[in-house]
Amino acid sequence: LIATPTVLSGLDPAACPRVRTVAVAGEPCPRPLADRWARQAAFHNCCGPTETTIVNTMGRHDPAAPLLTIGRPTPNNTVYVLDADRRPLPVGETGEMWAGGDCVSAGYLGDDALNAERYAPDPFLGGGRRMFRTRDLGRWTPDGELEHLGRTDDQVKVRGFRVELDSVSSVLETAAGCTRAVTLKRDARTLVSFVCPADVDPDTARRAVADALPYYCVPEQVLPLAFLPETDRGKVDKQALLTMLDERLAVAR
Repeated sequence: LIATPTVLSGLDPAACPRVRTVAVAGEPCPRPLADRWARQAAFHNCCGPTETTIVNTMGRHDPAAPLLTIGRPTPNNTVYVLDADRRPLPVGETGEMWAGGDCVSAGYLGDDALNAERYAPDPFLGGGRRMFRTRDLGRWTPDGELEHLGRTDDQVKVRGFRVELDSVSSVLETAAGCTRAVTLKRDARTLVSFVCPADVDPDTARRAVADALPYYCVPEQVLPLAFLPETDRGKVDKQALLTMLDERLAVAR
């Protein structure tokens, strides 16, 4: 079974007893979701943009492991964790992940400006090869695996403070009963979160964030939903969530 975490979260492992191998990709996978499926099947957490021919890292998850990682680079691929000057960072330090190797695509057709922004010569492999800027944040673990830490474009400013939306969602997913969470910036002062399933207690979820993160990371609203809307590619439809929020606020007024 191969799916995005959003699609997989709508399935019950107990209802899929014949599934023996599961792989997720396309968006960050919540730890509770990975643990739940890894107790029944071989669960592989994968990562990689389309520009590197879909998947360039993969790792089998063990529910007893201290971290949920995205594993190691797949054959013919490599990943670099670099600082702002594109220098490799040591183990444990967070940087931006760049993808290299044979699977890096040739670029965007007819878009020289975007190619210049997202592709660069690969100084590590050389030979005219190029590497791709994924905009994913990560760090190497001591045993040579990669920990995915969100995206550079998921870092927002709220009340003048920088907030990583994925970090807020990860804490929400530790709240009792919560299996999936998405956090979005509504305006310059407001975060709002959407959680599944519909019976998650919003106050309990907000307290979980307040206990773990600074005050400016606490969402003003936590909206429980039976399911998260999906795009036609099986990812969370964030624009649909914001539209849903606006509609609810309009009704409340």
